[in-house]
Amino acid sequence: MDAEGTSDVFVKAWIDEAHVKETDTHWRCSTGEASFNYRLLFDLTSPSTTKSEAEAYKLKLQIFDRDLFASNDFICGYEFDLKLLMDDCRLS
Repeated sequence: MDAEGTSDVFVKAWIDEAHVKETDTHWRCSTGEASFNYRLLFDLTSPSTTKSEAEAYKLKLQIFDRDLFASNDFICGYEFDLKLLMDDCRLS
C-alpha cells in the first residue's frame, strides 16, 4: 500500500515472456480488493521446441501496486497450469 493506505492495482499476465499483457490500473483501491472485469487474449500453439512442455502451458499472473515515481511494488503472483485444458482441446 501507498503512504495514504491505498493501492493502485494492475495485473501482468503472460504465457510467453515475449508477449506480456497488462490490465488497466485500479487507482486508489482502499480495501486491497481490486475487481477486474478484463479480458486478455493470447495466441496459443503447441509448445515450441525451445521450451519444455511443462513450461509452455503455464499462464503466469503477477499483481502490482503501480508507483509513478518509483518502481512498481510486487503484491503477489500465481501460475495456472493449462496443460490438461490444452490436451482436451487437441482431443476435440
